[in-house]
Amino acid sequence: MGIDLVCNDKSFGCSYSNWSRLRNAFVRATFAYLEDLFARETYDEETREFDGKIRLLECIQIVRDRAVSISGSIHTDVLGYSLGELLHDECYLESLLTTLRRDKWLGEQLILFGVGGIVALCNKYDEAYSVSNGFFSVGNSTDICELFQKVSPFIQENKCSEEVDLQDLFDVFEESVEKKRVVFVDSLYF
Repeated sequence: MGIDLVCNDKSFGCSYSNWSRLRNAFVRATFAYLEDLFARETYDEETREFDGKIRLLECIQIVRDRAVSISGSIHTDVLGYSLGELLHDECYLESLLTTLRRDKWLGEQLILFGVGGIVALCNKYDEAYSVSNGFFSVGNSTDICELFQKVSPFIQENKCSEEVDLQDLFDVFEESVEKKRVVFVDSLYF
């Protein structure tokens, strides 16, 4: 089972496990980008940006703590390792989505700092057993392209799968923006 994103003649496809790894890598890269930005930039304490910075740093820690909690609750042993330890990096996506559901303010602050595309990329209903297909709007695609440009230097390629071509993924969203067309999300059954 997998996912296929299509816009005009551009497409990107991968298995659901690789799609989850990819989005987890983008969550971690977004956090690294924000931490780097906040270390370099200073904000006047009277501004929304200063308040946003403080709140986002708190939320990043909450997401990280939840990822540890989620992975720590998995106790299956695989070759002497806890499955939770092995899956720790894969828990960022679920942790971010849980935090977004509980704290609507987080999404607004991500938009304030130009990385709202992480919400569009991660918060898409694409369940493996869904019978309906979905869409990314042109607005979603615009936000995702902005996200790619900002966080790409922070993506750890080894945390994504070798089977995933990030350029193909970017090309689909870029095509959507350029042609003003939606991206179709299709569930694939192998």
